[in-house]
Amino acid sequence: MSVQASIEISFNEDLDILNVLEILEELGWQYADDLGKISFLINDDFEWEIGKINNLNMIKNILKIRFETNKITGIIIFNKKGGEGCLFHFMPLKREIMMLLSIRRKKIPETNITDFSFYLNEIYQIIKSDCQIICNQIG
Repeated sequence: MSVQASIEISFNEDLDILNVLEILEELGWQYADDLGKISFLINDDFEWEIGKINNLNMIKNILKIRFETNKITGIIIFNKKGGEGCLFHFMPLKREIMMLLSIRRKKIPETNITDFSFYLNEIYQIIKSDCQIICNQIG
Protein backbone atom coordinates (compact mmCIF):
# COMPACT_ATOMS: atom_id res chain seq x y z
CA MET A 1 0.00 0.00 0.00
CA SER A 2 1.22 3.47 -0.83
CA VAL A 3 1.83 5.94 1.99
CA GLN A 4 1.32 9.69 1.76
CA ALA A 5 2.99 11.74 4.47
CA SER A 6 3.12 15.51 4.91
CA ILE A 7 3.93 18.28 7.32
CA GLU A 8 2.00 21.55 7.08
CA ILE A 9 3.36 24.61 8.85
CA SER A 10 1.06 27.63 9.06
CA PHE A 11 2.58 30.93 10.13
CA ASN A 12 0.95 34.01 11.65
CA GLU A 13 3.19 36.31 9.64
CA ASP A 14 4.34 36.63 6.05
CA LEU A 15 7.13 34.35 4.86
CA ASP A 16 10.41 35.38 3.29
CA ILE A 17 10.99 32.52 0.87
CA LEU A 18 14.68 33.31 0.30
CA ASN A 19 15.29 33.40 4.04
CA VAL A 20 13.58 30.02 4.48
CA LEU A 21 15.69 28.51 1.67
CA GLU A 22 18.86 29.96 3.18
CA ILE A 23 18.03 28.47 6.59
CA LEU A 24 17.33 25.08 5.01
CA GLU A 25 20.76 25.17 3.34
CA GLU A 26 22.40 26.02 6.67
CA LEU A 27 20.57 23.08 8.26
CA GLY A 28 22.01 20.62 5.74
CA TRP A 29 19.43 20.51 2.98
CA GLN A 30 20.35 20.73 -0.70
CA TYR A 31 18.44 21.23 -3.93
CA ALA A 32 20.32 19.08 -6.40
CA ASP A 33 19.59 15.39 -6.80
CA ASP A 34 22.28 12.77 -7.45
CA LEU A 35 22.52 13.96 -11.07
CA GLY A 36 22.95 17.64 -10.17
CA LYS A 37 19.40 18.54 -11.24
CA ILE A 38 17.01 20.83 -9.38
CA SER A 39 13.25 20.28 -9.59
CA PHE A 40 11.07 23.30 -8.95
CA LEU A 41 7.49 24.44 -9.41
CA ILE A 42 6.90 27.80 -11.08
CA ASN A 43 3.78 27.33 -13.17
CA ASP A 44 0.07 27.18 -12.49
CA ASP A 45 -0.31 23.72 -14.07
CA PHE A 46 1.71 22.11 -11.25
CA GLU A 47 4.20 20.72 -13.74
CA TRP A 48 7.66 20.55 -12.23
CA GLU A 49 10.55 22.17 -14.09
CA ILE A 50 14.10 20.84 -14.05
CA GLY A 51 17.18 23.05 -13.90
CA LYS A 52 20.89 22.72 -13.28
CA ILE A 53 22.63 23.49 -10.01
CA ASN A 54 24.60 26.34 -11.64
CA ASN A 55 21.25 28.13 -12.17
CA LEU A 56 20.32 27.97 -8.48
CA ASN A 57 20.32 31.74 -7.86
CA MET A 58 18.15 32.35 -10.91
CA ILE A 59 15.74 29.59 -9.79
CA LYS A 60 15.53 31.09 -6.28
CA ASN A 61 14.74 34.52 -7.71
CA ILE A 62 11.99 33.08 -9.92
CA LEU A 63 10.51 31.31 -6.88
CA LYS A 64 10.65 34.57 -4.91
CA ILE A 65 8.91 36.57 -7.64
CA ARG A 66 6.12 33.99 -8.00
CA PHE A 67 5.70 33.80 -4.24
CA GLU A 68 5.52 37.59 -3.94
CA THR A 69 2.76 37.63 -6.56
CA ASN A 70 0.76 35.15 -4.41
CA LYS A 71 1.39 32.08 -6.55
CA ILE A 72 2.18 28.66 -5.15
CA THR A 73 5.80 27.71 -5.66
CA GLY A 74 7.84 24.69 -4.79
CA ILE A 75 11.24 23.09 -4.81
CA ILE A 76 12.40 19.58 -4.05
CA ILE A 77 14.99 19.42 -1.28
CA PHE A 78 17.22 16.61 -0.04
CA ASN A 79 18.82 16.03 3.33
CA LYS A 80 22.60 15.83 2.83
CA LYS A 81 23.07 13.33 5.66
CA GLY A 82 20.63 10.61 4.68
CA GLY A 83 19.23 11.54 1.29
CA GLU A 84 15.66 11.91 2.53
CA GLY A 85 13.82 14.36 0.35
CA CYS A 86 10.57 16.21 0.12
CA LEU A 87 8.54 18.44 -2.11
CA PHE A 88 8.60 21.79 -0.36
CA HIS A 89 5.55 23.90 -1.35
CA PHE A 90 5.23 27.56 -0.38
CA MET A 91 1.64 28.81 -0.26
CA PRO A 92 1.70 32.59 0.21
CA LEU A 93 -2.01 33.33 0.59
CA LYS A 94 -2.24 30.80 3.39
CA ARG A 95 1.15 31.77 4.89
CA GLU A 96 1.90 28.09 4.78
CA ILE A 97 4.64 25.65 3.90
CA MET A 98 3.69 22.11 2.99
CA MET A 99 6.28 19.37 2.95
CA LEU A 100 5.32 16.24 1.02
CA LEU A 101 7.60 13.54 2.42
CA SER A 102 7.91 11.33 -0.63
CA ILE A 103 11.60 10.73 -1.34
CA ARG A 104 13.31 8.08 0.82
CA ARG A 105 10.75 8.76 3.53
CA LYS A 106 12.27 8.34 6.98
CA LYS A 107 10.35 5.76 9.01
CA ILE A 108 10.36 4.69 12.62
CA PRO A 109 12.42 1.46 12.68
CA GLU A 110 10.50 -1.74 12.02
CA THR A 111 7.31 0.14 11.11
CA ASN A 112 5.82 1.94 8.14
CA ILE A 113 5.14 5.01 10.29
CA THR A 114 6.77 8.24 9.16
CA ASP A 115 9.34 9.58 11.61
CA PHE A 116 7.93 13.10 11.83
CA SER A 117 10.28 14.00 14.68
CA PHE A 118 13.23 13.47 12.33
CA TYR A 119 11.85 16.00 9.82
CA LEU A 120 10.88 18.53 12.49
CA ASN A 121 14.37 18.31 14.00
CA GLU A 122 15.85 18.91 10.54
CA ILE A 123 13.83 22.11 9.94
CA TYR A 124 13.59 23.42 13.49
CA GLN A 125 14.97 26.89 12.68
CA ILE A 126 12.12 27.77 10.33
CA ILE A 127 9.51 26.85 12.93
CA LYS A 128 8.26 29.82 14.93
CA SER A 129 6.68 29.72 18.35
CA ASP A 130 3.48 31.19 16.92
CA CYS A 131 2.87 28.71 14.13
CA GLN A 132 0.66 25.67 13.74
CA ILE A 133 2.12 22.32 12.67
CA ILE A 134 0.10 19.41 11.31
CA CYS A 135 1.75 16.05 10.63
CA ASN A 136 -0.31 13.71 8.49
CA GLN A 137 0.09 10.16 7.20
CA ILE A 138 -2.39 8.28 5.06
CA GLY A 139 -1.86 4.62 4.26
